[in-house]
Amino acid sequence: ALVNASIPDSSSYNAQTGKKETKDQAHIVGNTINIPTSGSDVILSDINSATKAIKIELEQTKPVTLVTGTVEIEDFGIAPNAYTLADSFQMSTGKHNTRTLRFESHGDAYKVRLHFNQTGAPFTLKAVTVNPPFALHINFGMWAILFVASSLIFLVYKKKWYLLNYDRHNLAQNIVFWAVCAMLMGFSLYLCFVVYHGHGIRVPFPSDLYDRVNGNPYTEQLKAWKSNSLALLQQPP
Repeated sequence: ALVNASIPDSSSYNAQTGKKETKDQAHIVGNTINIPTSGSDVILSDINSATKAIKIELEQTKPVTLVTGTVEIEDFGIAPNAYTLADSFQMSTGKHNTRTLRFESHGDAYKVRLHFNQTGAPFTLKAVTVNPPFALHINFGMWAILFVASSLIFLVYKKKWYLLNYDRHNLAQNIVFWAVCAMLMGFSLYLCFVVYHGHGIRVPFPSDLYDRVNGNPYTEQLKAWKSNSLALLQQPP
């Protein structure tokens, strides 16, 4: 994504002197971008795809520098040449030099603006990946629990010395049965809360709701704004 990256001019004019004041600018060096201590904005153009996540990777350096900033996107859900805040990030140039942010654009995202705050030392932006692939992680501990539970169920079902007498009309056994089910359900919900606490499931299930761009009211409104018109150029049926 850094191939289509650009650095906006961060200089300003002094109202008293009438002169242009310049400060350290970010520089594109090959496939990387050097960010000064004063921070900088990096604009990624020609995204033209529905964003689900973005991965930011910094070059590892010593001593380690803390890097913070925000991610803003421009899509057809907002006014032209305007950005909306997607997420903020905090990372470093040490061990935690990569950060994946999950967010969903309204249809195709046109541009992504990375804003890096002031830091204690300059650093290098190594790579930015839009919609990075997510590896499939297998939890062997969970598989072991399922194997043991399945084996116990099989033994209870097949072996006579493991058989349990269950009477639907026995109130005590019913209470024990439903209590065990409730405990297992509560434990499962607790595991889900622990796993997704702090991050959450921020990427919804796939939907083609915003894939039908042509004729979408948001798209027609955006076309009207780009033509300096407050009325829709094409009225809905």
